[in-house]
Amino acid sequence: MRHPSRHSCKPSTKGTVRRAFTLLEALFASTILSLVVLAVISALSAAQMQSFEGQKTILAAIAANNHLAELVTLDYADLRAKDGQVEVPGELMSIDGVAYPSPFWALGRDVLVVETVQTIAELSTEITGLRVVVRVNDDARVLAEIQTFVPEPAL
Repeated sequence: MRHPSRHSCKPSTKGTVRRAFTLLEALFASTILSLVVLAVISALSAAQMQSFEGQKTILAAIAANNHLAELVTLDYADLRAKDGQVEVPGELMSIDGVAYPSPFWALGRDVLVVETVQTIAELSTEITGLRVVVRVNDDARVLAEIQTFVPEPAL
């Protein structure tokens, strides 16, 4: 005679539903999650770097424009003396010796003053003067360049 309890102790393989993850599935899921987190961090880092570069470019344009505006207020003879002026990154100064604020820490600039002749074909006229170029750079490249022509004053 058989005991009914013996049959009920055996686990039945028919109709069982597996409800847990295997170790392999858990590893696969955590690998995918890690890759997604790494991609998001990488994208945020690239965006932050791009934002910093954009800020530097804007500040470079401001520094170039400000310096050129200061230079054209000088007497014509004094303007020639500014040729070859170089300010290394982090040491920008206004023409009257005031240091630029801290956001300009990564910027330097140089000035080029060249005597040149501008021709106005419509008027058949030549004008002698100075071409003034201000370039703003960081340690690696020129970020902004601005120039103007200052005509020689009439005597």
